[in-house]
Amino acid sequence: MSWPEIREQLVQLFEGLAIEDPPATLKHVYEFPPANIEDDPCIVIYPPKRLPVTRGYGARTVHYTVSCLLLLQDEDALTAAKMIDAFAEKVLDVFDEATAIKGVGNAWLISQHIEAPRGALTYSGKGFVGFDCIVVIGDTVTKELRP
Repeated sequence: MSWPEIREQLVQLFEGLAIEDPPATLKHVYEFPPANIEDDPCIVIYPPKRLPVTRGYGARTVHYTVSCLLLLQDEDALTAAKMIDAFAEKVLDVFDEATAIKGVGNAWLISQHIEAPRGALTYSGKGFVGFDCIVVIGDTVTKELRP
């Protein structure tokens, strides 16, 4: 599985993610960091770090460390804080249910964590609150050995 395929799987996992209290649904999952955020709440998927790369007999394993930034705006600080908490739990849960990365092709979820919720984020001059979900995905590619 290549990074573009893994990125597409992440988009599919996050699309339509919804919370109940307070009620909200992700309006957009950006595959690449956009110049401007038009719809929120949203998730922005950043290009991965590809570290470490390990090699074994006839195979290469790449560990993709991906930052998925959730951004939202709400005039009520308490509502915004509740939304961040609820979305953080939902983002963790989505990987429990995911078969898209776990066990499909050669990519698998190694680890995931939520960076502490952050307030006063600025993206293209607009103020947001949100958090980073850091996901590490391993992908093993079998290669033919050259003589």
